[in-house]
Amino acid sequence: MTIKTVSSMVAAAVLGIGCGSPQPTAPHPGHESASDAIRAWIQQLPAAYEKGDATIFDHRIDPDGLFISTAPEEVWDAPTFIDLHHEMLGKVAAGQIRWKVAIKDLLIGEAPDGKSAWMTMEVDWRFGDRPETVPSRWSGVMIERDGRWALSASEVSFAVPDAEAFQLAAAGKLVASKPIADKIDPGAEELLAVFDRDLAAPINLVTDLSDRPEVSMLGTAPADHMVDGAAIKKVMQAHLADMHETLKRAGVRAHLAPGGQLGWLMTTVEDTVEPKPGTHVVLPLRTLAVYVREGGAWKLVHWHSSNAVPNG
Repeated sequence: MTIKTVSSMVAAAVLGIGCGSPQPTAPHPGHESASDAIRAWIQQLPAAYEKGDATIFDHRIDPDGLFISTAPEEVWDAPTFIDLHHEMLGKVAAGQIRWKVAIKDLLIGEAPDGKSAWMTMEVDWRFGDRPETVPSRWSGVMIERDGRWALSASEVSFAVPDAEAFQLAAAGKLVASKPIADKIDPGAEELLAVFDRDLAAPINLVTDLSDRPEVSMLGTAPADHMVDGAAIKKVMQAHLADMHETLKRAGVRAHLAPGGQLGWLMTTVEDTVEPKPGTHVVLPLRTLAVYVREGGAWKLVHWHSSNAVPNG
């Protein structure tokens, strides 16, 4: 494609950057590392979804969290997330619906204090007797709460090819996501200022992006999946100058993890692009951005932008 958007601004890097998972962070002396504990929980998810075991989420959801799934209306607070999963997985347990779930390319990064972490993975779903699998992306933030790791933010998305997204948007058929209400944690004002600066001028991402190998970026198109902050920076530097777009966010949820070493933001974004001179198309996006404290500054470690895809 000729347009480089925030959601796919480094898509060309896929040819040069491997998407394998880096080695997990070394365990902290005397106890299991955050990465190991989170990995163990995630590895239980496929069986739980296939058997209809909603208890996998009990005491594992941050009450202050926010959760986005694939459809436009699927923007949930913690109580709604838990209730819907109990309802949905109850149908699986009763044999009313059947799933086959496989997880791959799991990537986990830890905040400097080991009390919070971010993750991303590919999830393949098979519904009922359908022979084909449906690939999705799942990003999330985990926090340590009362000795357990709890899901604090989550975005699940289906990739939409660029040509299809532009065509739907031009026809006014690309559905906007349910709005996100403004809620900014005390102390998260600086984090929000960094995010807004990156959104207003994406070239700032070159400076604000962490060099850590666990850095990941997921965009709207199937090829938009990149890892390794240092490698992504090099590609961003070369391609951001080609961008022809304006990014404008709406309401935002800005949350600080316990310890204040990790923060995440979730918002909807209007991405106005210019496919050809004089022609403008608005792409409605949902975005989850995760930052960690490095050297006294907020550094971006994960970005997930997606299009809402209606159910059915």
